[in-house]
Amino acid sequence: MSHSEAITPAEDGALTSKPCHIHKLPFDILYDIFKLAVSMHISIKTAEMAFTFSHVCRRWRQYALDIPTLWTTIGFTRKTRHQTWERQKAFLERSKDSPLLIVIYGPRGWDSIGLSASAVAGILRVINPHLHRWRSLTIFLHLKGVKVICDQLRHACAPALKRLVINPLTLQTKESPRPSKCQFHIFGGGLPNLEDWESPFPVMPSPSLSPRMDNLRRLLIWDDNEERRQRIKLEGIISMLAKCPRLERLSLSFHYPLEFDPSRQQMVPQISLPHLSSLDNMSLHSWHIVPILIFIKAPSLRYLGRISNCIIPIIAALNPYPGVQEINFNRQSWCQLTSYDTSTLWTAFSNLSSLTQLGFSEQYIHSEMIHILKNLCPHLIRLSLWYCKYDSPSDLCDIVKARMESPNVASLEKLHIRTSPLRNLPDSDRFWLETNVPSFEYQCED
Repeated sequence: MSHSEAITPAEDGALTSKPCHIHKLPFDILYDIFKLAVSMHISIKTAEMAFTFSHVCRRWRQYALDIPTLWTTIGFTRKTRHQTWERQKAFLERSKDSPLLIVIYGPRGWDSIGLSASAVAGILRVINPHLHRWRSLTIFLHLKGVKVICDQLRHACAPALKRLVINPLTLQTKESPRPSKCQFHIFGGGLPNLEDWESPFPVMPSPSLSPRMDNLRRLLIWDDNEERRQRIKLEGIISMLAKCPRLERLSLSFHYPLEFDPSRQQMVPQISLPHLSSLDNMSLHSWHIVPILIFIKAPSLRYLGRISNCIIPIIAALNPYPGVQEINFNRQSWCQLTSYDTSTLWTAFSNLSSLTQLGFSEQYIHSEMIHILKNLCPHLIRLSLWYCKYDSPSDLCDIVKARMESPNVASLEKLHIRTSPLRNLPDSDRFWLETNVPSFEYQCED
């Protein structure tokens, strides 16, 4: 802008004092603003957002009331006065026939019992008439509240439900059911459109009542309650997986080993999960899920996360996952790589011909494993070694050099190393790796 075109202070003041015509925004723009605000994530705050919009002015209120999808997130918390749920009833009415996102958040804190059983029963009386509209159900309650919900919904069918998340707190009271005696079944009438299921072990679909969940894409089951003394039966997990033919992502976490009688192995059917691409283990003891792997056929599996070395003999003997592209091995003190003979290791990693990413955590990478990393896994380009032990610090440079010089294997493009000061790499080796690996990340932590 030239000097002659510059705005004078008087003109600038006139422009900045010009009133904002937000009340003249067209309906379609306000509609987009409202929808963007409430679609960021599903939470109690999202439910309050619609209520806030309707109290800005008369025009905004009328617009908000004319958008049924603005009122579809129904939140229940302990903070509601008298727990009459009048606001939630208004949301249900204003949402008309739109799919509902139900959030039940009971606890006020980790030391609070949260919503009582009678309050949870009152919530169900409010939302059960709209069961056919439930699209998402998120429950964050103590075990007693979860039991009330499961008892009332044991035989229910939720035809529109796509996402179910149940996350009970482990805080126990005198009235709470003991975890060792709990196993709750829910939605025995069917979940034909469910795509995402996340719940602890006590809450499971009824094996005798639930039909197949043909649209389930993601399943997360865990059981980290140390007070549980009743081990989970392998047959129950396999029976549940058999009802999910389109499963794509499976995450498991168990505190105790699965109950499995090897003499009954022939009686447990092998199941096919043709769409399963990711199997993630979050167990403290990752060998607990190994028996499951024996009974799963997953030709599309691409990712194995936090798996113990116990899977190595399975890969060597059965080669069940020829298309796996990424594996992360967890530490197991009694199951180090040295537990297996050379032929087993060589056969297992020869079968992993599609592997592109490999990770080891707290392992002893012995000389035979170094030799395997030099010569096998032709497509391996990313290697992660966290707190591992080597015979010599120069072993890492030897792996990179060998893969650079060999025409039969790909060169490493990314190397991520975490180590402790006791196993710190020499400066010369670290400098060589920084120079020859395109993406080299090194972290030395206490």
